[in-house]
Amino acid sequence: MARTSSPVADLGLSGRDAVELIAKQFNSNGGIAGRKIDCT
Repeated sequence: MARTSSPVADLGLSGRDAVELIAKQFNSNGGIAGRKIDCT
């Protein structure tokens, strides 16, 4: 696995898990103007 400066790569997550992690972090920050990402 190529070494990058990406924190997602450091965690060794798959693409799908990375997207969900980012969405959860986004949602925990209140989204943009109160919008949230639906991960289902």
